[in-house]
Amino acid sequence: MRPEHHTLATELVEIFQKSLRDYPSAGDCSTFWQGTGAAGKARRFVDLNAQAAVVFRAGQGRTAVVNDPSLVHLFWLLDVDPIGVRRYVEMLLDKSITRSFPHTKFWAEYSQAIALFSGLPAAMGTKPKLVGYEKFWEPYLDFMAGSISKKEFAVRAGTSFANRNRQSRCIDWQGLDGDAKNPVKWDFRYASLQRKAEPCAPPNGGPAEPLGNSVGIGGLPSAS
Repeated sequence: MRPEHHTLATELVEIFQKSLRDYPSAGDCSTFWQGTGAAGKARRFVDLNAQAAVVFRAGQGRTAVVNDPSLVHLFWLLDVDPIGVRRYVEMLLDKSITRSFPHTKFWAEYSQAIALFSGLPAAMGTKPKLVGYEKFWEPYLDFMAGSISKKEFAVRAGTSFANRNRQSRCIDWQGLDGDAKNPVKWDFRYASLQRKAEPCAPPNGGPAEPLGNSVGIGGLPSAS
């Protein structure tokens, strides 16, 4: 039988795939998220995944621990308990987990940037050479790492969003960021960073003012 935390992770991604295809912004998804129980699913996932990590570290089980950095953006949008999210972010950096469930060089650095943006100890290294779709994710990594301003981030994220949703060379396999075949209407990474920046203090001064423009919580134009 498939572990429940794996099923919940899949369900959360599917909920957001529909949110990104069918609604114009994150702010327009609240009723849909309530109806699907998205926040409750996210909270239960975080708890069960943390339990699986404890068992795995103790060598008492072989159930895979989910350590997808992109899920953190969903948690921020759903206002999942900060303590639970913190535990998840810490797990992204846990070598006892990543030895068995490794990230690519890009996602390892992205995880460090998430930790830094969250106010956790992090060890940012040299950014790896970007390949394929990774180039579209670079603005989010750079902003969380504190290497670009809010203004530059808004411009670069907007450019990335528009470009990736009209190109077909690089496929969005997870169905959350968009490509020409399956475009999305709003940028969940940008929207989540806008939400997260309200209460936290990343090294680039993120909370001083809302990110982006007056389009709404999505902050960016649609990919039409």
